[in-house]
Amino acid sequence: MTEPLLFSGILWLAILRGLQITFLLTILSMAFGFVLGTALALMRVYGSAVTSYLAATYVFVFRGIPLLILLYFLYYGAPQLTILRVTPLWTFVFSSAFATSVLAFSLSNAAYLAEAIRGGILTVKKGQVEAGFAIGLTTRKVISRITLPIAMRNCLSQIGNETIFTIKASAIASVVTVRDLLGQAQYVANIYSDNITPLLAAAVVYVVLVQIVEGLTRWAGKALTISPDQRTKTKNPNLFQPVH
Repeated sequence: MTEPLLFSGILWLAILRGLQITFLLTILSMAFGFVLGTALALMRVYGSAVTSYLAATYVFVFRGIPLLILLYFLYYGAPQLTILRVTPLWTFVFSSAFATSVLAFSLSNAAYLAEAIRGGILTVKKGQVEAGFAIGLTTRKVISRITLPIAMRNCLSQIGNETIFTIKASAIASVVTVRDLLGQAQYVANIYSDNITPLLAAAVVYVVLVQIVEGLTRWAGKALTISPDQRTKTKNPNLFQPVH
């Protein structure tokens, strides 16, 4: 009797391999997107009129381009530029479907994260910034030690949502031959002529990944939230200590 594909080690080994690629694609593109997005947000808030305009233009363009078109352009279109083939970009990026996918996702993520981080920066209270200057901090230190940490806490849910979007959208990478979670599921489906079981297995894994990220986002939000009682204890550390 033939073993059902759902319980086959071949299916789940392929799913595991695809999961590793999906995880790596998500982590790298979120990391690169976060760095670029933070820079863009700072340019929009603190930059000159020119740099602010350039950052706003980047956000406008890359939020407007569908991710699939961006991926197609970078993987199929950009390599047609002859000059690109003699640069390190061809060797390290455009010759690899995975690296090109990371680039496409990073550029797209940066646009959305830039808006989320900019919104977080704008929610920082003026008094908190002024307090930093009052104790002698430079503008750079005020931004790095006060503004950005508070902004990141304020936009944590948006960052979590973007991570979830990236996990699900990473399936698009399979159209340029990346063997991610969906790519591996399709590979098994073609071998066994079963288009249901592998895709259902992949769908379940995607759901689990999304739930994990949602849980981590909620946990981080609670961990970074300072309650009024904690603020009181921090400002008055001896308030509840016995008087001798």
